[in-house]
Parts: sequence; structure tokens; C-alpha cells
Amino acid sequence: MGFPTPKRREAYQKYVSRVFKYAKRNKSAVKGAYSGRGKNRTFKAAPVMKKIGVEWRKHTRKMGGKK
Repeated sequence: MGFPTPKRREAYQKYVSRVFKYAKRNKSAVKGAYSGRGKNRTFKAAPVMKKIGVEWRKHTRKMGGKK
């Protein structure tokens, strides 16, 4: 399964929390989200938030955009 896309009537904050849980579970889901190896591995939020922004913009355009 690829990166999660927003559900039809899902709120932005719910989508963000769902994606963060997904990214922490699936370490290779977002390129650049993790750095280091083993116990030294650290999670970075910036790459995940960037990908969320891209997916959310695609979603809002598909749903009709701003009115």
C-alpha cells in the first residue's frame, strides 16, 4: 500500500495524525523521514508534513476546492 490519501469527509487534523502513525509504523513510507540506523534512528516531521501538504492539495482540488 502506498502513502495514505485523505478519506472523503476526513478532517485535516485527523488525516495528519493518521499519516504520522502510518509513517512511524512503516519507516520507509516517506523518504527522508528517518535518519540514522538502529537505536540511533530519529524521526523527522518536516518531510512527512511536506508529503501531507501535497496529498491534501490534490484532495481539495479533487473535492471541488475552495468555495
